[in-house]
Amino acid sequence: MGTLERRNLDVETDYKQLTAQYKLLNEKGNQLSRQDEQNRKLEQEVGQLKGQKKEVEGQLSRLQEAKLDVERHSEGLRRQIDLLNQDKNFLARENTNLEEKVARLEDKVDRTELSLLEAKKQAEKYMDRVLSANDDVKSKFEAQYSREMEELKDR
Repeated sequence: MGTLERRNLDVETDYKQLTAQYKLLNEKGNQLSRQDEQNRKLEQEVGQLKGQKKEVEGQLSRLQEAKLDVERHSEGLRRQIDLLNQDKNFLARENTNLEEKVARLEDKVDRTELSLLEAKKQAEKYMDRVLSANDDVKSKFEAQYSREMEELKDR
């Protein structure tokens, strides 16, 4: 029986080894199944992330376009501000010139009014002289007329 027992021992040893290998392979198979499941989940997640990436890229593209629109609008506003500042500076210079001109003309009006008042005073003096000279001439004329009338009456 030595050979049979030995053969039995060899079979049991082989059985134990095969059982251990079976368990090991079964564990590896389970691990593989778990990894396959995890891979499926990861692939699904990758698909979702790719979809999200496309959405984000679309949003980014829209935002970049909106940014360009804002920059164009901003540049237009800057140009308008520059033009308005130039207009403001021009109008300020023009206003200053006109204020100076008004001041000169007001001064000229004041001088003209003073000159007019002076001319009126001189005209009044002249009129007074003329009237008094006229009165003198009239009284001389009346005196001479009266004398001549007296002389005619006496004759």
